[in-house]
Amino acid sequence: WAVVLLLYTGMRRSELLALEWDEKDITEEVIRIHKNTVEVRGKLINQDTTKTRNGNRDIPLCDMAKESLKHLREITGNETYVMTTKKGKRLSFRNFDRTFRDICRACEVPAKGVHSLRHSFASMLFAKGCDAQVVSELMGHSDPAITRSIYIHVIPQQKHMAIESLNEFIF
Repeated sequence: WAVVLLLYTGMRRSELLALEWDEKDITEEVIRIHKNTVEVRGKLINQDTTKTRNGNRDIPLCDMAKESLKHLREITGNETYVMTTKKGKRLSFRNFDRTFRDICRACEVPAKGVHSLRHSFASMLFAKGCDAQVVSELMGHSDPAITRSIYIHVIPQQKHMAIESLNEFIF
């Protein structure tokens, strides 16, 4: 469910690992990104800042993101952090990455790393006609050019749809 949440919010893994269940972080409609987690010598350390100044943002929740939060809450119960094991221990970057690779392997999908979910998030929104400026702000980027040049990838369907649109022209 954490993978689904990342896919449908565009959060960084470090932002997800810092996310707490309290209302400063999560409401019924929005996730507020305002902090970050780093790992130093195997120890998770929360930072009261995000990776970048523009990283402070609110991400509205779509139905799939809400569904994933519901399932994550069932797993973590009353723990402070969204990402904990069933025993209440915080999930490390390494364990999260290993679980992601295991999921990809089980689904027979090439594992390109957890960060690829941010690329998918941006590409899905762009494919649905979302403006690059909006996608950029949702991802916490300072410049939409970063989002366009690095994160947004053309989905093969988009090429077919573009060519199909030529059928509307009659000469």
